[in-house]
Amino acid sequence: MTSTLTKGLLTAGLLTSAAPIAALAAADPAAVKQCESLTAISKGDVKITMARLVEQPMTARQLQDSASHPSAANKLDKGGKTTKQTFCRVEVTITPVPGADIKSEVWMPLKDKWNGRFLGTGNGSSAGQIQYKTLLEGLNMGYAVTNTDVGTHTGGPGYADPESFRFGFNPELRTNYVWRGIHLMTTSAKQVVQAYYGKAHEKALFVGCSTGGGEAGAELQRFPEDYDGIIMGSPGIYFGQLGLFQGYAYAATHQTPAHTIPREKLPGLAAEVLRQCDALDGVKDGLIENPRACKFDPAPMTCKGADSNACMTPPQVEALKKIYGGLHNPRTKEVIYYGLQPGVELADATRVRISQESIGSVINPTLFGPLAWVLGPDWKADNFKTFDWDKGSDEVLKKFEEFGNNKTNILPFTNRGGKLIMWAGWGDPNFPEYNTARYYEEAGEFVGAQKDQSMRMYLAPGVYHCGGGPGPNQFGQAPNDFDMSPEKNLVVALDQWVSKGVAPQAMIATKFADDKENKPVLRTRPVCPYPKIAKWDGKGSIDDHKSFACVTPPQE
Repeated sequence: MTSTLTKGLLTAGLLTSAAPIAALAAADPAAVKQCESLTAISKGDVKITMARLVEQPMTARQLQDSASHPSAANKLDKGGKTTKQTFCRVEVTITPVPGADIKSEVWMPLKDKWNGRFLGTGNGSSAGQIQYKTLLEGLNMGYAVTNTDVGTHTGGPGYADPESFRFGFNPELRTNYVWRGIHLMTTSAKQVVQAYYGKAHEKALFVGCSTGGGEAGAELQRFPEDYDGIIMGSPGIYFGQLGLFQGYAYAATHQTPAHTIPREKLPGLAAEVLRQCDALDGVKDGLIENPRACKFDPAPMTCKGADSNACMTPPQVEALKKIYGGLHNPRTKEVIYYGLQPGVELADATRVRISQESIGSVINPTLFGPLAWVLGPDWKADNFKTFDWDKGSDEVLKKFEEFGNNKTNILPFTNRGGKLIMWAGWGDPNFPEYNTARYYEEAGEFVGAQKDQSMRMYLAPGVYHCGGGPGPNQFGQAPNDFDMSPEKNLVVALDQWVSKGVAPQAMIATKFADDKENKPVLRTRPVCPYPKIAKWDGKGSIDDHKSFACVTPPQE
């Protein structure tokens, strides 16, 4: 009979049927009993549905084939050997109200393998699924780690469902998504950890990207006592403003048929962006180190003769100026949402933001993510062609305010010693990173003189949404044990900051061939604490981080 865990991992793509996870028949009876006894701590709305000591054979091949962030494969691939993980695996069902179950899991190393810390982890997109890969990585690093489906229950493919945010028309599932799922995952998992080890964790960390970055925002702002340190990656914290910007971009490219920009023109656009922006940092290397220094203008691309994929027609140039320029209130000129930064042109999601093409995910040209909860299920993209960007935007954002996690007064978190690390890729079109910087700067104003003791942000050139991209894109920004040195692993850097008071400085990012850690290293580069940027020394290899220093850029 196939175990529940095996079924879950098969679904997640982390195991093949030939390599099941099995209960430890020959394990220390006391250790088995210690784990299985956790079912007895069920209480009230929190039910432990399974607790079992398990052994998990994992091969590098299985990790590599399944992983969106292939990490431990480098270590496990040596000699083609199999590494076995023995841990206590706990399934939890939380029922805050009938019909809104939240399912989570807690994976705990054996006592002699535990590092003493607790690690909460986030989701992506519309959630609805437990992230087994993330649990595995956290376990490999020695943490008692937890993840949840957040109680959205999208089912099926989850991430590939273009209408999956429609769960939010149910107010209880919407509450689960916005804050309740991640908070109750945290509080219940801490109880499980204390019961298993017989003592509380020393420190609690949270790491999430995209929706997980928004979940980090929920914890930071709504429950500042839950975590001692938080990594807030490419955060989905301005969902209302983002939805409006997506509608604005749609209107810009649908004003007339002549304004549409086919995806075949995106490579030419990318080439023009690099022509204007690449060398501004002193080195021509295919990366834009500081997009803020580039005042990209699409006008030089204007077709001088017949239309082609290498140029833009005047209406297309007009549309591009709006998309890169961002959405402002037409009366007050106040920024509603900053537009795309130069360097995003070849990322998949750019086909939605510029070419208005569906890419088979919740990023969809005719849907607007969580903003649909305010616009309603019958809203049409064409409505944005006549939308009132002054009063209409104010009204929509006021309605959406309770669903957002973009409050910048984080003093309750930092005043109790909390450490916040934000990060994003400069090549991310999903959440243009001027908006991430906006949050960091505004939150820093609240924190004031203690900002340097409490906050860091890293913006990585050439990195797409949560990873990937042409730049050095691996610096341990998700749970990942391929290199546990704090200068190459952001989670370890946060841990040291929280546990030992050692503040992180520049991170060393690595670009692997095919973005796989068991392949050769192509380039390393420092990712500097914002607002500093990496500056080439003019003589060393541009593929070696040692040839760069972090410097403060000139005033723009």
